[in-house]
Amino acid sequence: MNTRVKILSAALLAAMALGLTACAPRTDTADKTAKSSAKEPTAQVSQDPLNKVQYIITTQTKGGLNATKLFDIPGVEGVKGVVVEGRNGQNPVLGVTNLTGDVFVPGPILNAQGVDITPELLEKFGGIPSAQEIAGDLQGAGFVAGKSGPIVTAFFEPYCGYCNKFFEQIAPKIDAGEVRVRFIMVGFLAEDSLARASDIINAKDPYAALKKWEETKDKSKVASSTASESDKAKVMQNNLLMNKARQSGTPALAFCSKSGGVKMLSGLPQDFNGFINDISSEGHPFCSTP
Repeated sequence: MNTRVKILSAALLAAMALGLTACAPRTDTADKTAKSSAKEPTAQVSQDPLNKVQYIITTQTKGGLNATKLFDIPGVEGVKGVVVEGRNGQNPVLGVTNLTGDVFVPGPILNAQGVDITPELLEKFGGIPSAQEIAGDLQGAGFVAGKSGPIVTAFFEPYCGYCNKFFEQIAPKIDAGEVRVRFIMVGFLAEDSLARASDIINAKDPYAALKKWEETKDKSKVASSTASESDKAKVMQNNLLMNKARQSGTPALAFCSKSGGVKMLSGLPQDFNGFINDISSEGHPFCSTP
């Protein structure tokens, strides 16, 4: 190989659910029709490399995931990248196979310096819009908490434990005027997620309502929501916006980076202080203008 590429082996389904850093839609009520229509693999497998990779994936997911494309990884010989997509618009993931399609190793894909190059490969070969393109759709969405500092955009689910952890970390920064957060409330984890998200965004002070909700330990004791269907529909529009951004779990964060341009981060930041220190108000208007 001209460039050494490392593959971090991981369970493919876990990769689709963003591992242990984000809340993803429930799979216990997955599309039964899709499951029942999945054909069991047979001994007759096409020798086409893509079809062979699909056979491998089918044996593990019962037809839940599809290998849709093989591509050349720039500067790398002897292997092909694989785009793998799930049902219901889930975020595509990448993997690697040999030239004949006899093996499949799910990503992420790291270069010789240990840098994760999966996002740029997904943009180039997986059809995912760039963070810069997504940013324009996010400006003006949701509500902005805080009075000063650069703006971070966060897709936020009321019942997401990782969102709760993110809120615990970011709220003191908001209150101190170090950063502002554009919260785009979504709902998919619980039966009343849409209603709870709607209650927050329709409150007189949405940030105060969100803070009260996040500080409530036993959410089952909160009075039932009276959100109307039209109010819930507004949250559904946020769900569609999150889907358009090709994010499948929360929190999903978009911000301007001091290293340049707009970045999307899926899941709870593992290095929160590093995340905060990288935020800039320059790079796109949505990072400075509500």
